[in-house]
Amino acid sequence: MESNLQLPVRMLNEYVYCPRLAYMEWVQGEWRDNTDTEAGRHAHRRVDKKSGNLPEAGEQDEDAPVHARSLTLSHDSLGLIGKLDLVEGEWVQLSVFQCRLSQRRHQRLRAELENEIRREEDHVLIFRLGRADSDIADCVSLGRSFAPLVREPIVI
Repeated sequence: MESNLQLPVRMLNEYVYCPRLAYMEWVQGEWRDNTDTEAGRHAHRRVDKKSGNLPEAGEQDEDAPVHARSLTLSHDSLGLIGKLDLVEGEWVQLSVFQCRLSQRRHQRLRAELENEIRREEDHVLIFRLGRADSDIADCVSLGRSFAPLVREPIVI
């Protein structure tokens, strides 16, 4: 017999944090609000009001940003259910292509891309890796400005 009982993701999170506390809250029903939880519930009212919708897969309008609150997500085979407070963003398409090009074809591809892209919106990175036995590598950025991430160690 198959069950469609779904476990709240919040319950799973609380169990991972502290199994005893999760048992007390979810099985024994022991819970008392305190000043912090009451303040959190009050602050959370806005995101708990459902608004907006996610577009169906493949139907996203490139010019319309996504903005939705209080979305319920579930996964039947995992038996989980949860609520997203806020989903927002803009349409992004990432594509990766590997091309083996001569210097001449590389220059032609770059010129064609320069003519095709919308410079204020699009961003194209071309990584030239060079030969396997060489340490020559470079990156060309076309379109919107690009600043590579600078990663530095964090000493604690």
